[in-house]
Amino acid sequence: SKIDALSNILDGKRYKVIGTQWNSEDTFDNNVATLIDQINSVSDQFDDIVIIGCSLGGFYARYIACKLNCYAVLINPVVEPLIQMEPLIGSFKNYVTGNKYEFTDKLLQSYAAGLVKDTCNCLTYVSRTDKILPNNISFIYFYQQLYGKIIETETEHRVDDYSQLPNFAEEINTLVNTLAG
Repeated sequence: SKIDALSNILDGKRYKVIGTQWNSEDTFDNNVATLIDQINSVSDQFDDIVIIGCSLGGFYARYIACKLNCYAVLINPVVEPLIQMEPLIGSFKNYVTGNKYEFTDKLLQSYAAGLVKDTCNCLTYVSRTDKILPNNISFIYFYQQLYGKIIETETEHRVDDYSQLPNFAEEINTLVNTLAG
């Protein structure tokens, strides 16, 4: 549903939306390698790559954008996974596949590898009212130099309707045009 929603806003305007997948039960390093392989398999078809990620996907998007020197749009991204995700250790149901999985302390610890303090080409949307990551806005502003332009919203943590994000397509164009030009 996220791919369809993004496609409705972005496809044909300048961008082609292509989905990637990572495994909730795999380590950070393995997931990064998988995601980079998926991005590299299509990257030669495009002038600009913009990685969009929400929550933990936002953590991945920022990390990969720094590594590949491309653009990232982050929506309520996890900033400090070792702190923010520790309460989430336990059994869960994947909201996309419906499969049950176990988020373990070992998996949590693997996210330490993603704590890069590099700046990259980011645009960050963060909710003032996020109930999943309730203090996330404080983390974003504490590290604000790492998160590019920050736009505050009143959205839920998970965003499926991108029209709720102020000037979404226009802000992405500004990000790419400003940094490319």
